[in-house]
Amino acid sequence: AARNVWVCVVDADGTARVWDARTGKPVTLPLDHGAEVKVARFSPDGRWIVTSSENRSARVWDAQTGEPVTERLQHNDHVEWAEFSPDSQRVVSASSDNTARIWEVRTGKPIGPSLRHARTVQKAVFSPDGRRVVTVSLDRTARIWDASSGEALTHPMMHDSPVSQVCFSADRRRILTSCWSGTSRLWDADTGRPLTEWLDAGDGGFSACFDSTGRRIVSGAYINGIVRVWDTPPAPTPVPPWFLALAEAVAGTRLSTHGNTELVSRRELEDVAQRLLARVSEGDFYERLSQWFLADPSQRPASPF
Repeated sequence: AARNVWVCVVDADGTARVWDARTGKPVTLPLDHGAEVKVARFSPDGRWIVTSSENRSARVWDAQTGEPVTERLQHNDHVEWAEFSPDSQRVVSASSDNTARIWEVRTGKPIGPSLRHARTVQKAVFSPDGRRVVTVSLDRTARIWDASSGEALTHPMMHDSPVSQVCFSADRRRILTSCWSGTSRLWDADTGRPLTEWLDAGDGGFSACFDSTGRRIVSGAYINGIVRVWDTPPAPTPVPPWFLALAEAVAGTRLSTHGNTELVSRRELEDVAQRLLARVSEGDFYERLSQWFLADPSQRPASPF
């Protein structure tokens, strides 16, 4: 909770309960769902708790009294996940009935249509500005939706196995997904296009998240016990023309003004490399990345950043 050192513990006995982390004493009576509680989340302002349950519902509770604030937020199957919007005024829930739903906390009423997948929706999260929702599903897709209208904003983001986890970067520009195959991937939050190749955490990969700066992610695999940290700093735009020229020189080809493929000589790459490596300052993002890429692999650090 925001103003108190509280934790909320969920239980297979059908209840959740708020505890004072300093004293170990309960703050509320049990929050009773009547079936296994899957998830409990505090609202960002600390006033409320939302729980999701196998009794086909989510519910909002007063964090201090344990009294229900809404009627049950009803689905047609187990509710796998629920969480608040950044302004604490809405809740998004994800269910085994193949839908996610957005609800108004004040009234407990749904906002817009159901967000539909072909199979169980494992998780649904708001963007940091609250304007979008991203959902992930056992149908091997993630989807981005308008949080007001429920409109799908991009094509489905396809994966090679069921998708279990998702989060936004703090600047809301990127989305990170993780799936059962042990891979994670970064996506553009505006277009739904991939920004990286698959990041392989190994067998049984389950989860990945950003660090507080958004420049690194950590991914973990529960079968092989390996945790990996990846450098994924956001690339600023616009991309400088010289960096595009470097990319063409590395690839050895470019498109001519007539749209034809032409070869780029090795000499051009050597010239760009010499100019970059002669710089003594750390430079901007693209200078640092290029200097690192062109340096002797046996001498350069593990990361350009």
